[in-house]
Amino acid sequence: MNINGIEVTDVIVYPVRRKPEGSSVMAFAKIVLNDQFVINGLRIIEGKYGPFIAFPREYSKASGKNCDIAFPVTVELRDYIADRVLTQFKIAEVACSD
Repeated sequence: MNINGIEVTDVIVYPVRRKPEGSSVMAFAKIVLNDQFVINGLRIIEGKYGPFIAFPREYSKASGKNCDIAFPVTVELRDYIADRVLTQFKIAEVACSD
């Protein structure tokens, strides 16, 4: 499956084994698009309604704000990436609990 010619060709999930108290980060992920472009630093966050994907951000000390580094422009692509990453996260969770 691809969205407007963009296909997630690989997903690697790194579950957080020892989560610091108060942290909502469940795992980190890396995706590869079209076997040509890598996005590191995706986070899987434990949300009120279940896990969700947070795309990479950078904190600017000068402005005191977070700045998006990489993110999908369309809702369809965001949903597609989230589905692929969360599916792989569930697989990794099961593997870690064995």
